[in-house]
Amino acid sequence: MRFSLIVAAHNEGPSLWKTIHSWREAAAGMPHEVVLVDDASWDGSVEEVQRRFPHVRVLRHEQRQGTSPAKDLGARKARAATLIFADGHTRPERGAVRRLVESVEALEGRAVLTPTITGLDERRWRSTPSQIGHGYFLDLESFHCGWLPLGELRAVREGARQFYESPAAIGCVLAVDRQLYEDLWGLDLHMRFWGVEDLDFSLKCWLMGFRVLHDAEAVVAHRFRRRFESFDVPLEHFVANQLRMARKNFTQGVWNEWVDRCRQRHSGRLAEHPEGLWARIWQVFQELRPSVEEERAHLAGQRVRDEFWYAERFGLRWPRECRSRWRPRRRVSRRWPSRAPARRPWNRNPKTRMSPARKTRMHAARGTTGRRVFPVSQRARAPKKKAAATTMPAKDPFAISTANSSSVSPIFRPAASGGCCSTAASTATA
Repeated sequence: MRFSLIVAAHNEGPSLWKTIHSWREAAAGMPHEVVLVDDASWDGSVEEVQRRFPHVRVLRHEQRQGTSPAKDLGARKARAATLIFADGHTRPERGAVRRLVESVEALEGRAVLTPTITGLDERRWRSTPSQIGHGYFLDLESFHCGWLPLGELRAVREGARQFYESPAAIGCVLAVDRQLYEDLWGLDLHMRFWGVEDLDFSLKCWLMGFRVLHDAEAVVAHRFRRRFESFDVPLEHFVANQLRMARKNFTQGVWNEWVDRCRQRHSGRLAEHPEGLWARIWQVFQELRPSVEEERAHLAGQRVRDEFWYAERFGLRWPRECRSRWRPRRRVSRRWPSRAPARRPWNRNPKTRMSPARKTRMHAARGTTGRRVFPVSQRARAPKKKAAATTMPAKDPFAISTANSSSVSPIFRPAASGGCCSTAASTATA
């Protein structure tokens, strides 16, 4: 058995049996099985499939659980090594099934595969080439998603085949190896009703060290809807699914800020809940909080990348713009030992690496004559050099100029002979 086709359905109508027929026809000659998960349908579409294709394995939910639990149930019960998930309103083109299976086998469980998606005319059951999608982008700030053209995807080559890296996979059709599906803990069993499970699975794939690759040569047609026709999606459950995705994949700082932004986006009123929409959303999220914490602990211990790497890889603005607020401040190493005083006059100048006294001792030991550098605060107290006595010329301390002798005391006036004045001469002159 080469692959297992898993189809989750809820009130798909005639499109369901047409989908099963198209996939069986495209997989002619390849051993496979079809696992149909009935998510509490009541329109008779599942019974019509059983009547037309008795070999199809049918699994049932008595009460509606949602797309993600239905797909996960089919994956757990499937028996093949390659799993292909498809919506109940898809039609593969010729060669698409073989291409997807061979690509998954060639990659050996190292990537999730997505095909090229075109529009589907449900009435004529033909593809509409005017609608075509390749890659899928994901904005981490709001979980907004959409199509990317092939020219914006990074091309990679694996063996003889060329693929393109896609930020995310769209859940209408994707192929994955069973072992990789189990390593990623599969699609979230507790995401109710509709939405986010494919984005969550893609983000886990990237953060765990694997890739989401797009195979442009495999083409599958899909019917796109502008609104939900056969079921309703309560807003509180959709946002609670987003909370589960953010809690599992974001680090604590990013999670806190994402919750604050989400609360601001959904702060309106809710008629069925007097405390408002956000209170109801948080209540739904808290009901199954233990399961998300368990998966978060597993992923945190196994993943090799974080959301900052993802944002850098695919050019996202958030959360890279907020990273500086959560990054711890780096400690700057001190140039001086911790035992050195914090402030000294001689170490304020970054160009001075030692004290004047130490510099003097260094020059004395080397026998060099270094100029002593004193800080401004010490220059007034700096000692002056004393000249040697032998180098100074001899001078009479009493040799005072006689140019203004009248102003000089007569006691110290020199004698005419140039010698010392005697007491007797002084007395006689007086």
